[in-house]
Amino acid sequence: MSVSNAQDWFSQMEELCSSSPEQAVDRLRAALVDMKEADQAKAHYLLAQCYRKLHQQQNEESALMACIGYFKESGERESYYFCNIGLAKVNANFGRYEASMNYLKEAQELATEANNREWMIRVYDNLGLLHSRMSRNDESVQYYTEALRLLRNTPGSKQLQSMKTNVYLGNVYIKMKLYDRAYDHFTMALTESKPDFNSYDSQMPLRGLAYLFLDQQKPDVAKRFLEKAHQQLSIKSDIISEMRLYLLDAEYEQQKGDNHASLQILQKGLALFKQQEVAVLKVQYLRAIAAVEKKINEAKGC
Repeated sequence: MSVSNAQDWFSQMEELCSSSPEQAVDRLRAALVDMKEADQAKAHYLLAQCYRKLHQQQNEESALMACIGYFKESGERESYYFCNIGLAKVNANFGRYEASMNYLKEAQELATEANNREWMIRVYDNLGLLHSRMSRNDESVQYYTEALRLLRNTPGSKQLQSMKTNVYLGNVYIKMKLYDRAYDHFTMALTESKPDFNSYDSQMPLRGLAYLFLDQQKPDVAKRFLEKAHQQLSIKSDIISEMRLYLLDAEYEQQKGDNHASLQILQKGLALFKQQEVAVLKVQYLRAIAAVEKKINEAKGC
């Protein structure tokens, strides 16, 4: 395969990864056998993107590990940077926080050396997420706040990135019981939402607001945002949004006093996982099911 033909083929695979990641995975895996080392690295890098879209985190990790060494040795900084970011996310999702931090430190060094603000924003967002997972809420707020500051001061920065960061920061403020601050960031995120955002992203502010009011034991207010999120889901569906909404729906039913309905919703949501490997979300489901089953058994006097 000539250089130009290889470039065209990889461009086709990038497009296929966006439209049909399952097909892209099949074609990339089939082509790996006859590829040179450089092309194998590119193929694994694209496979990681496909697996991310499919929420197959173990496969994503394997693909990134297969190419990160090549990109480091060859000096391809952009690909090496994004491998570190991807591996930081996967390790954080699997609870391997020290490994996640090491990848983020490497990514931060690369962003600093390149003087790349967009790279640094992404690093700060991931540091905010990691510290939130570790229940270091003050540090998490600092990183998210710094990400927002850079976003405001970076020409051409992405509105989607700002919306996500506002939602992430709102979630941390809920954990800190700083509800007014959380509300401000969720409503800001709502104003930043655009019709062309994908299903998961467009629902983030609505899910955040529902979570906010459920955490305050205000299920009737939360219901308004849950209904709006479900309306969006009926138009633009995706399985991860559905799973996250079921978690919130189940909490709503519990607060309204119907633990059996809550359990049915959780079981329905858990059945959606199948090949999905969103480790953090699955743990949330299992914990929620255990909690509601305990309530049901206590009501029975067991």
